[in-house]
Amino acid sequence: MTLSEVKLMSTSPSSPKVGSTTFTGGKNIILPQLLFKDKVDNSSSLWVPKISDKPNNIKPLALQIHYNDCGEAIGYEHPYETELS
Repeated sequence: MTLSEVKLMSTSPSSPKVGSTTFTGGKNIILPQLLFKDKVDNSSSLWVPKISDKPNNIKPLALQIHYNDCGEAIGYEHPYETELS
């Protein structure tokens, strides 16, 4: 089933029910991010990459902080930015 078929089924009022799907409220579902080994940090603190080396790299790992025009630290370059572009 494609995404467009799913959208079409959810928008048409007389669409047939496929299978026996039961939707439950969010109360019964455990949030997967609560089970992460490294807890999610949504604070405004500076993001720091956790890797210490890059195997099979195009550009070597350089953990240098980037600063804006005011001299404030804005973050690190993404370690795999070169490889992803």
